[in-house]
Parts: sequence; structure tokens; C-alpha cells
Amino acid sequence: MAIFGKPVASYVGSAGVALARDADGLSAWIHDTERSWTVLSAIGGGRTVATQGAPRRLADELEAAWDTWLEVGSPSVYDFGMTVTDSGAAQYMWANDAEDGPRWPIT
Repeated sequence: MAIFGKPVASYVGSAGVALARDADGLSAWIHDTERSWTVLSAIGGGRTVATQGAPRRLADELEAAWDTWLEVGSPSVYDFGMTVTDSGAAQYMWANDAEDGPRWPIT
């Protein structure tokens, strides 16, 4: 998960994550520190089942962040940056290039 941590953080925001590995693979328990949660359970063969609850659909948000990470070329954590304008009015994260790369507003 650390590989795409920056885009995930921009979509999911503050989240707690616990990981565990068993014979089927790596499973994750994710919560937003409020009421929403998801469990991503490895079921073998490279497959995962998602269960989620509460107002936010964290597994759906995580899947969207993963798709975005793939769409922008699977950048490493070192390919991300953050820009804050002089006035501070605009803040955003970007991938690959501060001027021309994809960007995500920070709210």
C-alpha cells in the first residue's frame, strides 16, 4: 500500500490501516478514524474480497485511488510533490511533473 500512499491519502484522507499476512495473502483493515471502515480480505489466487460499512465507502474510494494511480503510470512515492501558492489560496498534490502532471486539490 505504501507504493501508492500519496494518491490514496488524497482520496481517502486520514485513515488507520492494519495489515496481516496469512496463507491466502495480505489482508487490510482500514478505518477513517470516525465511523467508516473496510476490510480487504485475501482469499487466495491473488483475489481479494472487500467488506465495508458506515457512511463512507472506503473500499470504493480505495479502488478509485488505485485506478487513478494506474492511469497516471504507477508513479513511485518519489514521483509525487505538493504545491502551495504564495497566497496559500491553492494547495494541491501532483504526480510526475508540477506543471503538467495530474494534480489533486488538498482541501
